[in-house]
Amino acid sequence: MRTSALEELQSNYLSLINSITYNSSIISVYEEVPKNATYPYIQFNGYTETDDSTKSDFADEIFLSLKIVDRYSLTTGTKKKIASIWSDLKGIITSRISPFTCENYDVIISVTDNFIIRKEYSQTHIYIIGEARFKHNVRKK
Repeated sequence: MRTSALEELQSNYLSLINSITYNSSIISVYEEVPKNATYPYIQFNGYTETDDSTKSDFADEIFLSLKIVDRYSLTTGTKKKIASIWSDLKGIITSRISPFTCENYDVIISVTDNFIIRKEYSQTHIYIIGEARFKHNVRKK
């Protein structure tokens, strides 16, 4: 059975970003975050896929969203880790020489659609969350 462009792209993401580090510690990458997650971490957050085919070419436009999440006690907190991880993540995904090696699709271009940093509060922690969305144009080989 042939895989979809999204499946191949997400599989490539896992291979590419599972070695991002901060202060020599590897950042965990999750599809579903476990209760005992280590911070900071990267999580797949969602996607949209649009058929961008023509009469002679099968293509898709894929937007893939990721979250970078860090946690601090209520009296501390900085965006420094998120910014550093974001810099590494963006550098990998949007490299001008495509890092993607999909079996059935060529990744024509990968760009940042948007990135924001926000905070959430619980009774005991501040969560600093970077939300990234990447746009990919892919074409069937």
